[in-house]
Amino acid sequence: MHCGFEAFFILLHLPPKNRTMTKSRCADAANAAADRNDSLAPPEVWVASDGSIISCTEKVKVLEDNWNEVRELLQNALDDAVLMGCTQAQFKHEYTRLINALQSEYKEKSSL
Repeated sequence: MHCGFEAFFILLHLPPKNRTMTKSRCADAANAAADRNDSLAPPEVWVASDGSIISCTEKVKVLEDNWNEVRELLQNALDDAVLMGCTQAQFKHEYTRLINALQSEYKEKSSL
């Protein structure tokens, strides 16, 4: 299931046996995430390809460090673009296009 990764914080409120993402839970989580005031913060949970929550402290730390580095880099790039006369709308469109085109060099782990 491919959802906006910021949406998975809703899983924290589920009992452990229900901590997988179904299509409807993904939509609910995405809507709840859109209402959050802290959209620049990393997600409260990270979800593996099988729908389970990634709970390894070191993995979560790396994911959050990467999130913060990318957020800072994108903020600086957006500020530069606006200072040079680009619109925020075009910047966001082009960088969204870039993100959507990215492909991992690694194969995702299959669901069990």
